[in-house]
Amino acid sequence: PEFLSPPRAGLPHVFKPAGQVDVPPEELGGPVRKVLDDLLEKRNEGAVLFRGLPISTTEDYSRFVTNLGWKLMGYVGGSGIRHKQAEGAYTASIDPPEYGVEPHNEMAYKTHFP
Repeated sequence: PEFLSPPRAGLPHVFKPAGQVDVPPEELGGPVRKVLDDLLEKRNEGAVLFRGLPISTTEDYSRFVTNLGWKLMGYVGGSGIRHKQAEGAYTASIDPPEYGVEPHNEMAYKTHFP
């Protein structure tokens, strides 16, 4: 997007495993949750980007995210059209790929966040 500032050094914090990760996505939930708890809650980092995890399909993502130990949020009450692809995974848009989805706060217009 043309109006975004360039990233700041260290934000987001990029987490990349030191070596090859050879476990099913659902087994990553516990270790990744520890990283998230440390970076987001204890150190108040604000954002983290994971690279190099064995997640390449919607089903892999669903198996991963459902094992983080958090209550997942459905897309209820939003103004966009979303289609559930798997547990915890929805389409971002039904628009053709030539239309971009600009950075935004999801459901920021709601008086009560779900």
